[in-house]
Amino acid sequence: GSELVGADDWESMRAARKEDGYMEVAFPSTLVTTKIPPELCTEAIVAWDCLAYLSEEVLQELVPTSWAALEQMFISPGEKDGVDSARIHMCLTEAIYRELPQRERAAFKGRPLNRFTWQEHLREYLAMVALELRYTATPNLSEEDAMLGVPHRRVESKRVAALVVALGEHDYPDIPLPARLAIFTMLTGLALETTAARKHIENTIDDIAKLANRKREDISTRMRELEQEYKHADAEMPEADKADVKPEIPEDKDATAVVKSENPDDAPAPDAAAGGATPVKSGGKEGVLLPSGRKMVLKTRADLREAERFERDVIDQKFKEMRRTVGTVRRVPLGSDRHFRRYWQLGGRDAARLGGNSEKPGVWIEPGLAEDKRGHANGEEEDGDWLASTCPDELSATMDSLNSKGAREGKLGSVMKTFVQELREAEVTAAAEASKAAAAAEAAAEAVAASKVEAEAAAADAAEVAAAAAG
Repeated sequence: GSELVGADDWESMRAARKEDGYMEVAFPSTLVTTKIPPELCTEAIVAWDCLAYLSEEVLQELVPTSWAALEQMFISPGEKDGVDSARIHMCLTEAIYRELPQRERAAFKGRPLNRFTWQEHLREYLAMVALELRYTATPNLSEEDAMLGVPHRRVESKRVAALVVALGEHDYPDIPLPARLAIFTMLTGLALETTAARKHIENTIDDIAKLANRKREDISTRMRELEQEYKHADAEMPEADKADVKPEIPEDKDATAVVKSENPDDAPAPDAAAGGATPVKSGGKEGVLLPSGRKMVLKTRADLREAERFERDVIDQKFKEMRRTVGTVRRVPLGSDRHFRRYWQLGGRDAARLGGNSEKPGVWIEPGLAEDKRGHANGEEEDGDWLASTCPDELSATMDSLNSKGAREGKLGSVMKTFVQELREAEVTAAAEASKAAAAAEAAAEAVAASKVEAEAAAADAAEVAAAAAG
């Protein structure tokens, strides 16, 4: 039978593994926030992400959604540094009140919603939610299944009732931070359940499905075209040339696909309207001009498979860009490491990103799971702080410290490699644009200075003419 491993033996095994080349993950040193307590940071980030999704995708409201703005709002609510806390809460409260039947909205019409009344309207709405949780069963379930959820609904009812009391007894800025954050999280959650949010989510899912079907059709069409070109080239190949073709070597599935090309400088420009493979002449041999401009000769099945892999990569990249314009429904992290820390992309229109589109691109790393003495993760406790980095060099160091053979870190490393490359390209583009803007500003300043000199010279000439005329 297997022997039990004690805690001391487990620590010695981990120490030996480190001595054998085991590298610890090089985490970034920057904290996401130093103002919000660590135990509330995750809840604050989730609420911020929900608000960014609602304001940009559903409500179409121009409310501040940057993390710096929301962090300031959580710490000191009010209109400070351009952050209007009352307006944000007012927009979300209006969204959930639209879901009420006309009869139940009579009180809302009698007291218009504004920056002075939103707190009382929200208090009344949450009081209604607390009563519903306390005295009604879960809808759309059988009676037996609904009874199983009664204890949870009663606990949730008490939690909501405590928030109702806080809203009734204090002004919003005087409510303690944990309660304010719980109120804001519940408000964003209720707004995500509105008809407008559900309709947007359904439309996004339909657009994603249509895009996936179109991608499959394009791939299928391109594969058929390449197969036909291969058969055509094989049928017209002379017998002498067929005898010279080397036996096909089984390919390595993990090898990187590299498309063979012959005289790429002699290849004519691809026909953008055709979109398919175009037969070309190359050194007396019949070849295929791919839509991307690459030219190759399909002499063997290996050449055909290389062309297919290359075309799949081109189509994947094209549809990835199209997918970003559609948006996302749920957040999916870039991956996780050995400490069960999940890595999130910041900014951009991507399924792996947090927050709004205007955030500076980077990576946020959420706390991992606490471990016991045997190194086993405890799923109920977090260990560490939220970390952030927008520096490609720092993220490259983190990426290099990952275990490329690990089940989680291998996939995370490959995804981060692409993202870090995009960050570097963005830095180069930003530097070029900054240099161009600086050159334009310098040219404008020189033009202003030259015009000023010309004006002074003209004024001096006019003065001389006037003096000569007076003399």
